[in-house]
Amino acid sequence: MVIAGLVLWAGASAAGSTQANYFELHFVQSEFGGAGDGRTSNGGLGFSFAKSFWEHAAWYGEVDWRHDDDAPELDLVTGSLGAGPRYAVEALGGLSLQLAVSFEHMRIRLQDDDPATAMTEVTTIRHNGVGGSLGLSWPVGDRSELFGRYTLVDLTDTDTDEEDESIILAGFRLGVSDEFSLVASVRDYDNLDTTDYRLGLAVDF
Repeated sequence: MVIAGLVLWAGASAAGSTQANYFELHFVQSEFGGAGDGRTSNGGLGFSFAKSFWEHAAWYGEVDWRHDDDAPELDLVTGSLGAGPRYAVEALGGLSLQLAVSFEHMRIRLQDDDPATAMTEVTTIRHNGVGGSLGLSWPVGDRSELFGRYTLVDLTDTDTDEEDESIILAGFRLGVSDEFSLVASVRDYDNLDTTDYRLGLAVDF
């Protein structure tokens, strides 16, 4: 009901925004751990997309997989699917704002070999939550743009609010043609102590 109410909100327009109509494949370089813990860095892959609908709203999604082969070996998968209205402010150079509600999923798989035995201990942690976000995109020329999103996630299967997550995304989309663009972005997870550096290729659709 919340998502339906948001996407029915009138007065928004995603026309002319490449950020609202794309499919992107990207490489992910992730840094894990807090500054005092000795951060580790390894790669991964992911994809994201967004699409306008009704000329008043847009929906989006993304999935990223990262792997860290330090002990304990770590796989981290995150996924997001959201929707909400967009409002284009022509007086601010076409700046588009989007309010969205999203479903958020996080899965952490830890694999640690026991040096005293031949056993391998595997621990899988899954979290699901509901996110509320504010996104923006600001056109730069005819094909490029700056974009960002702040998401606050209420993890519905955790015991305390201290485990809830906040996510900041910022990036730049460089249009190389009417159909294709290069995308560089940084995303930071506060509670997970994880920072993603992403470089990808997007196609407009």
